Amino acid sequence: MLFVIHSTMSRALQPDWTDPSWRRALARALRKQLPVHWEGPAGAGALLVTCTGGCRSDHRWHKVDWMADGLTCDCPSRAPCHHRARAWCEYMGEWRRLTAIARTHGIEAAVRWVVYDQTGELDATPIRPLRNVKLWRENGHACADIPHYPRHSPTGFEWGYLGSGPADLAYAILAYFYGPAIAEKYYQQFKEEVIAAIPQQAEEYTIDGDEIAWWITCATTPPCPGPWTGFVGGEAPMCSCHSVPDAWLDEAYPFHPEPGIACGVSGCPCRSGEGETS
Repeated sequence: MLFVIHSTMSRALQPDWTDPSWRRALARALRKQLPVHWEGPAGAGALLVTCTGGCRSDHRWHKVDWMADGLTCDCPSRAPCHHRARAWCEYMGEWRRLTAIARTHGIEAAVRWVVYDQTGELDATPIRPLRNVKLWRENGHACADIPHYPRHSPTGFEWGYLGSGPADLAYAILAYFYGPAIAEKYYQQFKEEVIAAIPQQAEEYTIDGDEIAWWITCATTPPCPGPWTGFVGGEAPMCSCHSVPDAWLDEAYPFHPEPGIACGVSGCPCRSGEGETS
């Protein structure tokens, strides 16, 4: 028998994933992993979320319903609660995906996925400490010291060209260090600018962690408006956003012939402007 308490004090709250309180509620729901039960047809009726006994002792479930003006809950909370957050995931059919992300990458990565999916907002801070990524070939098979999350290539990683193996390597690197939201947004660009540039026949190769961090900074930073801070080599003004790792200086100096013209550094935010140069 299900004991459910209806509270006349319950109010409807619209999910707002720009609100930190909703993000905290989702993180709590993912930590608790409470059993749920549909009162009616799955996805259509009210959702009953297990009560852990912190409010009253004579019931087992909190009832969450999605009304026209938002999610209602009979728990004592007047703010976004983990019951509402869990119900939102169930109504949207996202719970399994989010628990899988949390299991693989951590709860923060799962919350970031919802925020990105619902608002387009990205958090470009790492979810794991950055380090170098080592690549090598073993009996002709491409290997890396990060997990493979099969997406395009069931046979594993590759590099040195534009294809499914390089795409999976690009996705794996970004997902491992930054989470699936950043990976989903940028892995194809990362494949084209970094993974495809690795010599295809290389038996061993190291992608520097600082280069990964610099690439993400460039990719997620809006085009630099200046100011222009002098000259590089006496030839052209340099944009003040640049602090280029030495390895990148071998590829191209950050020349800006005039404001608004992009530099030649692969991944620089200025490259998203008009008049790209290389």
